[in-house]
Amino acid sequence: MTASAPVREPIAGNMPVCAFLKSFQLFRSLEEDDWPILFEAARIMRCEPNQVIIQEGDRGDELFLVMSGTVHVEMQNSGRPLHLAPLSRGAFFGEVGFLTGRPRTATVVAKTPVELISLSRSAAETLLQKHPRLRKLIQAVMAGRARATIEAIEKARG
Repeated sequence: MTASAPVREPIAGNMPVCAFLKSFQLFRSLEEDDWPILFEAARIMRCEPNQVIIQEGDRGDELFLVMSGTVHVEMQNSGRPLHLAPLSRGAFFGEVGFLTGRPRTATVVAKTPVELISLSRSAAETLLQKHPRLRKLIQAVMAGRARATIEAIEKARG
C-alpha cells in the first residue's frame, strides 16, 4: 500500500463534480444559497489502486465522498487486519473525524482508481450549523457503522 498524499483540487466550475454533489443523498436538504458554500469548500482527489487515503489512528477532520471507483475499509483487530466493507460511488467515509475531531477509527485504501470529494469540517461548519439535519444524517451513519464494526469484531473472535 502506498501512502503518498493525493492532491486536492478545487471543484468550483467543474460541472460534473458539482452535479454529483447536488445528486448526493446527504445534501438533499440544502437550499439554493448553500450550494456555492459547499462547492467552495469541497475538493476533488484522485487516488491510485492501493493508495492509503486515511490511516487508522491518524488525526483528520475530512469527510470523503466516493465519486468513482472502490475503496476498502479495514481496521486492526488483535494485530490483524479486519476487512469491514467495500465502498463505491455514492458512499462516504471519514465521518468520525469529521464530526468529532477524534483520530481515524479505520484505514481506507483505494482498490481501484478512485475519485473522491473531500470536505473539511472547518469549511463545512456553516452548513452543519444551518442544517442540523445534515449532522444528524452523518451521525446516524456513524452509529450504524459502529454497530456493524462491533458485530464484525465479535464474529472474527468466533
